[in-house]
Amino acid sequence: MNFPPEIRGKHTALIKVQESDAADIINLRNRPEINRFLSSQKEIALDEQIAWIRQNTTKNDGIYFKIVNNNNELKGTVSLYDVDNYKAEFGRYICTNSLNAIEAEYLILKYAFEVVKLGRISCHVVEENTKVCAMHLRFGFTTLGTEFSKTLGRNFVVQEMDRNSFLKTDFTTILSLINKF
Repeated sequence: MNFPPEIRGKHTALIKVQESDAADIINLRNRPEINRFLSSQKEIALDEQIAWIRQNTTKNDGIYFKIVNNNNELKGTVSLYDVDNYKAEFGRYICTNSLNAIEAEYLILKYAFEVVKLGRISCHVVEENTKVCAMHLRFGFTTLGTEFSKTLGRNFVVQEMDRNSFLKTDFTTILSLINKF
């Protein structure tokens, strides 16, 4: 599948991660206040992050973006992965700035449904991450339930959105919030 390397909004851009971004990403994801909501809280070393980026790029079953503001400062990451038969997983979502987080979620949905033309995306959010679960609902996701991961020993809230729901969702309030700043 062809994955264009970026999408830009008013205050935020999603730009395909390169190996050269690894140090900035581990500085972000290794922060305890952030990684408590990740599927793994294990601290990642630079060589591990580079190898993961390399492997992820080689698989070509999705795209891993860095979230940057208008000053090109890293504010987070977001990804579409396991793309298969026009459906994908949305995740690897970290963002340290509220405005960029809101716009990044809108941009990843726009990218998924308008650019890549996916039919459905789903996400698994750590159950304790209630703010992100609620934000997904405001964007039009439906909660399907919870799943327990034996491997990770945690509950995840499973949420989903399809292309028709995206096209029918009124993003006026979200876009006006983005445009205020």
